[in-house]
Amino acid sequence: MKNALIATLALASASIAAPAADAAAFGGIAVLASAVRVVNTTNQGTAWTNLVSLAPRVTLCSGAVEFPVFAFAGGSSVQAIGSCYTIKATVLAANQTRFEIFYSGAAGSGIQLVEFGGPNSQVGFDRTNPNPGTAGSFNGRDFQYLAGSGAWTVFAYYHTPVQVAGAAVQNDLYAKLFVKFDQCFDIGDRLLFDIDTDRLY
Repeated sequence: MKNALIATLALASASIAAPAADAAAFGGIAVLASAVRVVNTTNQGTAWTNLVSLAPRVTLCSGAVEFPVFAFAGGSSVQAIGSCYTIKATVLAANQTRFEIFYSGAAGSGIQLVEFGGPNSQVGFDRTNPNPGTAGSFNGRDFQYLAGSGAWTVFAYYHTPVQVAGAAVQNDLYAKLFVKFDQCFDIGDRLLFDIDTDRLY
C-alpha cells in the first residue's frame, strides 16, 4: 500500500514537471484521486490546538516510517521532532499557516515524503479556488513555496476532499496534504511554505 502511494506520487511528480536537482525548487501542485471525508461543518479559524491533530507521517529515504507528534511550541506554533528533523507549524492569519521542515541529522538517510492529516484530524487544507467553495472555509490559499535549501524539487499533493454533510463536494478543501521530494531531503536542508488550514468539525 505504502509503496503504491510512493509510486503514484512519483508518477504525478513526473507529470507536473521534470526534476531539477541543482538547487531547491518547487515542482507544482496536484490533486490525488481519493474518497471523500464527510464532516459536520468547517471554519476558517484554526488554532495551534487544532494543528496538534495533523499527525505527521514521515517516510525516510531508507524506507523507515516515523510518526512524530506535534506539541505546543509557544505562541501559535506547534513543533514535531523526529529522529533527524523538525517540523514546525505556525498560524499567522485566518488563511495563512506557515510550515518549516528542517533536517538536522547526519547525511545518509534523508526524507522522501511528509504526510499531514488523517481520519481524525481537526484540520483541512483550503485551496484558493473555487472561491467561494466549501461552506465556512472562506478564502483559501494554495500551497505557497517560500524558500528552501538543498538539491531537490518539492511537490505538493492535496488528498481526501472534504464534504460538509448534506452539501456537494466543492473540491477546494482537503483533509490530507502530501509533501514529496524528488531527491532526498537531508543534512542542512530546509523547506518553508505557507498554506491555508481550516478547522474541521
